[in-house]
Amino acid sequence: MNHSALDLEQFYGSATFTRWSSLFNDVLTEGCEYVAEKAQAYWLFDAISSHLPELSDDMVVTTLTVTEDGATLALTDGDNEPLRTQRIEFTDFPEGEITIWSVKNELGAYTHMLPSEY
Repeated sequence: MNHSALDLEQFYGSATFTRWSSLFNDVLTEGCEYVAEKAQAYWLFDAISSHLPELSDDMVVTTLTVTEDGATLALTDGDNEPLRTQRIEFTDFPEGEITIWSVKNELGAYTHMLPSEY
């Protein structure tokens, strides 16, 4: 995966967690907050979080794959078992693909993180 536009290799672990929306109790790690801010992609985390209440998994792996005519958001259980798929009609997300891990935290909400932050 090429992270040249966002330079995500700099993120390992996270010391702070940010709640970005009044709609969800989920939080973003430093790397995910950077993605949301730099790529103007808070919508990505809104989209992921909108699916999570319907799922009973403690960990969900989401991959956003950008194509010429939009993108596909694919949520799996971490073992490549599909849970949900959402078609995104338009995006200017700067990467061809990004993976976000969402892990249920001690508050019963999810912590969204880059794989390198786990």
